[in-house]
Amino acid sequence: MSTRAAAFVTAATAAILARARAAPAVDYAAMEMAEARALFARNNAYWNRLEVPLPEIREMALPGPAGAMRARLYRPQGGTSALPVLLYVHGGGWTFGGVDSHDRCLRILAQ
Repeated sequence: MSTRAAAFVTAATAAILARARAAPAVDYAAMEMAEARALFARNNAYWNRLEVPLPEIREMALPGPAGAMRARLYRPQGGTSALPVLLYVHGGGWTFGGVDSHDRCLRILAQ
């Protein structure tokens, strides 16, 4: 990581990036989808090990053309009135990751 970029990256994020760079490459395309998703979940579980407490976290289902989609509402401390909304769609290509794989990241954003 460049010195300039390092100024914007926390120590915790730098550790995650270093771990990702050090991990061996995985050929997900050569695997069955269920196996690839399970491996992705195992390899990335460490992102969520440290829980970030929030006063409200609510499981939701949003209607979609192919059926309901899982969603999660994160309400920050002091968020008792109407608040702005952030819709976070991670870059998993509708293949990998989801509500659980990005939980800690979204808790931090909600703070």
